[in-house]
Amino acid sequence: MKRLAGIIVLACVGLAAGIWTTVWLSHPVLDGTIDLAGLDARVEVGRDAYGVPVVTASSRRDLALATGFIHAQERFFQMDLLRRIAAGELSALVGRAALGVDRDHRLHRFRAAAEQLVTVMPAGDRALLDAYTRGVNAGLAALRMKPFEYVVLRVQPEPWTPEDTLLVNYAMYFDLNDDDASRDSSYARLHESLGPELVEFLMPEGTPWDAPLIGPPLDVPPVPGPPTCDLTEPLTAARARALTAGLDEFVIEQPMAGSNGWAVAAERSVNGRAIIANDMHLQLAAPNIWYRMRWIVAPGDDTELPLDITGVTLPGAPVVVAGSNRNVAWGFTNSYGDWSDLVLLEQESANPRRYRTPDGHRDLELYEETIVVRGEDPVMLTVESSIWGP
Repeated sequence: MKRLAGIIVLACVGLAAGIWTTVWLSHPVLDGTIDLAGLDARVEVGRDAYGVPVVTASSRRDLALATGFIHAQERFFQMDLLRRIAAGELSALVGRAALGVDRDHRLHRFRAAAEQLVTVMPAGDRALLDAYTRGVNAGLAALRMKPFEYVVLRVQPEPWTPEDTLLVNYAMYFDLNDDDASRDSSYARLHESLGPELVEFLMPEGTPWDAPLIGPPLDVPPVPGPPTCDLTEPLTAARARALTAGLDEFVIEQPMAGSNGWAVAAERSVNGRAIIANDMHLQLAAPNIWYRMRWIVAPGDDTELPLDITGVTLPGAPVVVAGSNRNVAWGFTNSYGDWSDLVLLEQESANPRRYRTPDGHRDLELYEETIVVRGEDPVMLTVESSIWGP
């Protein structure tokens, strides 16, 4: 019995040691010198007191390459998930469990869109994108062991491509948009039940505190009077039921996503400097969505402007999403703008592939998409697309 217990203890110790070694070997390189192919000049990467990388380069191109290297060393699995979510390619990594997500997202054919955009990208932007891609693949290759998530999944990480960076941005599109038009349908039902005056008062589109880029700030809607809202009339149980009839579906069981941002003019602050506060209400995750960095470009000639930017990057892209360059600070929030419409196609009964457009009838475009499913045969998906989308 003691011998069996000893064997179990040794097995547990060996397993723990194996897990620790795997995780340790996949840690990023934090010290030393690396010969990184593709750099035009020396790049220095330091860390501040909080472990935030401080990258100093002589050009934006070298900066992009070094950023890709660091992103891959610390966040490659996160980057891989983002590109796969956008492209509808999760099933190839985790199997049938993600097939539903892949079917929905593959309808948008974002990988094809990314491939097309890369071919028409301005030369300067393409150079930065290519440098970042080279840095990502170099950072992945420089790890002593592939990221531990791939050890657990027993797969090899696939190289990064320029298109993948665009897919990371498309992944944010899925994250920040309403996928079932529930907001529009809710507003419509509220208008039917409460009337437009009361809905506009309770849920105004804006306030005088806003600083819109287009048009003037909006006034607060007036308090609706009788008969829309008569506060002198007693609120009986019957009247309450009548007012709230049909609104049960609007009971919110989960917190609603949102964002906010506000600014204070320099003349209103204590030290005479403007203040911007940016609060992006995104989900908590491990790792965090964003990756903090400080970028410094100290060019040796006048071909580039010097930069000193501190902010958060999105792993998978060589851009600072929200930050400051010591002169200007910026951030972003979800606008909740009305950017899309539901279009019901008028299709010919004799030939459903033909539909009506403002310029006459056209045929739906058909695309055959192959969804790779780990451990199973591929799944074929036919995407029908109109001039308004899939």
